[in-house]
Amino acid sequence: MKRTTPLLLAGLWATFANAAEVSDLTYTDNGSAVTITSCDEAATGALTIPGTLGGLPVTTIASQAFSGCSGLTSIELPSSVTTIENSAFYRCSGLASINLPSGLSSIALSTFSGCSSLSSITIPASVTSIGASAFRECSALTEVVIPVGVTEIANHSFAWCSQLSSVTIPEGVTSLESSCFYNCSSLGSLALPASLESFGSQALYGCRSLSELLLAEGNTSFSLVDGVLFNADGTRLIQYPPALPGASYTVPEGVTEIATWSMSEMQNVTSLTLPSTLEVIGSRALYQNFSLTEVVFTGSVSRIEDAAFFRCYGLDSITLPATLTELGSSVFGQCSSLEEVVFEGDKPTGGEGTDAGFDETGIVAYGWTSGWGATFMGRPVELIGDALDVSIAIVAGVPTLTIDSSPGDVFQIYRSEDGVFGESPLVASLSADGSGSETVWEDSDGLDGAFYRVLRETPTLD
Repeated sequence: MKRTTPLLLAGLWATFANAAEVSDLTYTDNGSAVTITSCDEAATGALTIPGTLGGLPVTTIASQAFSGCSGLTSIELPSSVTTIENSAFYRCSGLASINLPSGLSSIALSTFSGCSSLSSITIPASVTSIGASAFRECSALTEVVIPVGVTEIANHSFAWCSQLSSVTIPEGVTSLESSCFYNCSSLGSLALPASLESFGSQALYGCRSLSELLLAEGNTSFSLVDGVLFNADGTRLIQYPPALPGASYTVPEGVTEIATWSMSEMQNVTSLTLPSTLEVIGSRALYQNFSLTEVVFTGSVSRIEDAAFFRCYGLDSITLPATLTELGSSVFGQCSSLEEVVFEGDKPTGGEGTDAGFDETGIVAYGWTSGWGATFMGRPVELIGDALDVSIAIVAGVPTLTIDSSPGDVFQIYRSEDGVFGESPLVASLSADGSGSETVWEDSDGLDGAFYRVLRETPTLD
């Protein structure tokens, strides 16, 4: 028959009221084993839990059994314990040490979350599962060795472990889940095993000291190029180590996506060059890069997602390519130095009334582009340059431009193979044909499919 037995000896209450004793515990049994269900929150100091109570083995620490017991400084668990349930030691903020028995198979959800004095832990080889938030906010923890049997580092497992400087991830681990090492700000290096197949969003967000990622030989899911983590074929940038040395970084050609959160909080990069192959910048991909002052687009980006450049305080201007068709909300939110965003192409989707996060930023677009009204996402739009009537045809294999003109007009002509135009024109000065209303220009070196831009005069952005 199941019994509930409070181990509080009334005659000794005055002596032990504030001491960590067995009498502070409450337990239940099922006739064959004991479960510790609670502990007096006033208990302080070191606590040793016996291997048997009432003649039965202690096998289980129940969910939240010690939750909020902030006065306990150490706990000795008996070797008979095989199960520790969810949040068993949640916010035992004074707990500096605890042993985990060798028969334990898992560390459950939030087991030690908020144990801010726990400076070391030995996870036994018998453990095959570490639950979400298991060691979240263990801010004194400095080193963790994951046992060989573990296959997944769950969500927030070690989030906010601000003193964690050494983590050993064994072969056999296949997944680092979202935010598993979130804000582990002392972690300087991390070696990823050959078995790793999945890398979750924000897995290493806030690891501001991380200067080195290592990837074991034989991993077929990821690639490491110049210290930066990509997917296997190099088309998706997954993680830029925030403290990687170098003031400038050029994303390699072939990359089509910069993943969500992947380049956030870079500590050293001031100048970033994006490849011609890039198509998508994920949400918060470049979040909170305080040192970043320059972003150069060289390719065909079509979508920039929500808050991609949020809190990039050092940016004062940025030019977005003509290929951009979709802009998320708050892309430049709280970019307090940003004075100007120049759009080289037509108005992207995003919609009036959506929070652009531009604050006091000026929006600049060219007169020959379309879709622009008086405002864009709550900010006034300045149109610069004339809208010209230009037609392009292939005549005898040669790209031929016919430009609507008047006598005395002078044009500049730019050419691009991918839609991203450089600063220098192909033709710096082309005088209009004075005999009519059209000027014809042939590009003898041009290719079918090239992009052209014709300016009546060089726009001034001042």
